[in-house]
Amino acid sequence: MKQIIKNTYRIAILLLCTCSLKAQSPTKLFNDSRVINSHSVEVLQKGTLDIRIGHRFGDVGGAWNTFYGLEQATDVYIGGEYGLSDKFLVGLSRSKGSAGLRMLVNGLAKWNLAHEKDGKPFSLTLVGLATVSTMQKSDSPSSLSHFPNFLNRMSYCGQWVIGKRISPALSLQANISALHRNIVLIEDMNTTISVGMATRIQLNKTFALIGDINMPLNGPQSLFQESSANLPDFYIPIGVGMEFNTGGHIFQMNLTNARGIPQTDFLASTTSSWLDGGFRLGFTISRVFKVR
Repeated sequence: MKQIIKNTYRIAILLLCTCSLKAQSPTKLFNDSRVINSHSVEVLQKGTLDIRIGHRFGDVGGAWNTFYGLEQATDVYIGGEYGLSDKFLVGLSRSKGSAGLRMLVNGLAKWNLAHEKDGKPFSLTLVGLATVSTMQKSDSPSSLSHFPNFLNRMSYCGQWVIGKRISPALSLQANISALHRNIVLIEDMNTTISVGMATRIQLNKTFALIGDINMPLNGPQSLFQESSANLPDFYIPIGVGMEFNTGGHIFQMNLTNARGIPQTDFLASTTSSWLDGGFRLGFTISRVFKVR
């Protein structure tokens, strides 16, 4: 694990040292394709490659024993996304995983159906994510990683994301998500529906405040249903942070109680509470290259 973290930092430093591209278009609702935990309505331009590195540290509530979580890593994410057109991108990533299933390979497709910069009244994007766990099969039939067949390793998430620029400095979006996990614990639910919101407040040319929230509506993860005695307590994933746009890089620094980074990992698996110090420092680096 220490070697993985070291390699992550080395790649991050290398990306930060490369030359910058031109500044992001002011017509965008969001500077990046992510808003902390959530996908934004934005996609890449055709022929553009986005190399992304994300990191989540341990709980701040660990205090001095873990240097407020900075000596731990709940998730590490490395991946790339490519714009096949100005409206459609595909991506592939690897993440450590933070819930019952680990060692995740994530395939992404994202299609922007409408955008305000094209004269539309709002922006609308469809997101599809498929995740496979590559962890070793367990010999215990009661374990999530027992994997009776290959499909038990899979989980999927589909999202509709709609966004609107409220003012030159303020953008808002909402999403509805359907998450399906092929294998869950007995008292859990395979399919959960969530709704969420995200915002960006642009303070100057390079600096913005960002935040997001995602709320499961059914299953033991929901506030509207009683929790199960055989499952942990679940909490709503909430993130707040800062975003720096250097031109070719987008750097986000955030605090969130979500441990995992992909939607298939955190939407139904957030068991940390802000009130109990179960939030953590995280960062994401996005480096965009024009490859054609």
